[in-house]
Amino acid sequence: YGDHRDLHLSIRRQRQMCIRDSSTAMKDTNMKKLGINAQQVAKMIISDSKHEFFQEFKSDSIRKAIIPPKGYILGSLDWSAVELRIAAHFSQEPIWLEGFRKNEDLHQKLADTINNKLGLNIDRTKAKNAQFNMLYAFYWSTFAENQGISMEEAEMLYKAFFSTVVYYDRWRESYKKQAYTQGYSETMYGRRRVVGSYAEARDLQNYLKNLDKKYENYSREEKSLYRQYRMKRSQGDREAINHRVQGTCLDFMKIAGIKICKEMAREGLWRTDVIPMTVSYTHLTLPTNREV
Repeated sequence: YGDHRDLHLSIRRQRQMCIRDSSTAMKDTNMKKLGINAQQVAKMIISDSKHEFFQEFKSDSIRKAIIPPKGYILGSLDWSAVELRIAAHFSQEPIWLEGFRKNEDLHQKLADTINNKLGLNIDRTKAKNAQFNMLYAFYWSTFAENQGISMEEAEMLYKAFFSTVVYYDRWRESYKKQAYTQGYSETMYGRRRVVGSYAEARDLQNYLKNLDKKYENYSREEKSLYRQYRMKRSQGDREAINHRVQGTCLDFMKIAGIKICKEMAREGLWRTDVIPMTVSYTHLTLPTNREV
């Protein structure tokens, strides 16, 4: 899979290749508040933005804000289902592994499996949305809010999903306990992220444990602390699973960027810049006067 030297080299190369201005840079979280995200750079479109700032640009594209050098175009590489591939590797989930080996549409495969097993009528879009929302330990209440569906439908999809990908559910629960115990999450390459929410949850848990009471005997304030504990624990779970899966994807993107740079250099394309922007896309500038 590569080594840490390549990973550190990729970080140095990214600093050289990307122009950053911390005072004016638009962070991804702020972009989401405006109804857009970095992946739309590859899709080259903003569709029906309701935000006032984008009203005059709603038929335009955020892609036009990124201008390659003269004689070059901006190309985007879409790494197919890379997050599901990582999750399948960690969990050894048979449904995903079989789908990848047979080059099947995993979202349609999940929909068909749920429908055949539970007698439901889930389409591919709902299966895809469920797959990516629940991959990172979101609960059905969050899924309902994200997808604009009822709590009943979200709960049904949630239970159907985890009753289908049983191996992934076991791995997810096991890794959450491991991360909570050690206080950090780790990618396949050993890159760690300290989960601050777990530290807060552990302090609350220790305080409540020292009360030596059952929940029904808690005071109103103690019940409030217990709810805070559950909230912090859930938040930490999402952060831990996200870093384990999506963090590993980002490591892969960095290593892929290194290999692409080396290949471009071998082809004599020294002015080609590789700009990793999301977990599933690599953007690069390509010359218009020759085949690559």
